[in-house]
Amino acid sequence: MTLNRSSNTIKKFAFIVHDVKNLSSQLGMMVSNIRRYSDHPEFRADMIRTLENSVGRLNGLLSRLHSDAASARPREVVDAVPVIKAVVADLTAGEHVIEQEIPEGELCVKIHAQDLTSVLTHLVTNALEASQPGDTVKLRVRAQENHVLIDVEDEGPGMDTDFIRNELFKPLRSTKSLGHGIGAFQAREIVRGAGGDLEVISAIGRGTIMRVILPGAHKTIEGGARQVSQRVAGV
Repeated sequence: MTLNRSSNTIKKFAFIVHDVKNLSSQLGMMVSNIRRYSDHPEFRADMIRTLENSVGRLNGLLSRLHSDAASARPREVVDAVPVIKAVVADLTAGEHVIEQEIPEGELCVKIHAQDLTSVLTHLVTNALEASQPGDTVKLRVRAQENHVLIDVEDEGPGMDTDFIRNELFKPLRSTKSLGHGIGAFQAREIVRGAGGDLEVISAIGRGTIMRVILPGAHKTIEGGARQVSQRVAGV
């Protein structure tokens, strides 16, 4: 019991460190663009919103320090659409393009909103880091039977089957010089804790699709889908 509790505590702090790293990268990205875009009213509005969201997420992380592991938190029914839009908006203002294919109306899933934000922030950030200027990152959402599927697709170098099976989800191992090797593992743990799963579809030279599969809630999709392109920060 003591060993399990110690392991859970280490995992929780590793997750929190990784989320703080994501927030730091996001704020650093914003700071790097201040000199270029500070005269633009749209950029100033985005900057204020990003700072407000970052404060909220930091407060959420602090609250987790006083609770058990994130997986112990009760699930809630959350509309995935505004969460996805907020994540993309937080990464906006740069050289890459994000294409969103999002259903009209509500698309509800059973997961804590902050956990969904954390997972999608990691996946979209990784997709941007794998992309070259001018590449497109695609984010598609759809319902399938009793689940909701969220695809984050990039045009990057891709991964082979051996790396996906043996390396991608190993904690505390990273191919990045400043990486902590916790992001993919954390994302999958959060999604599985919500009763879903994280699938990887990739091949060398053919990009990657990270597919989040979550249990759907009782509300249904209304209308079709629309596609939106936004400029997002180059990394």
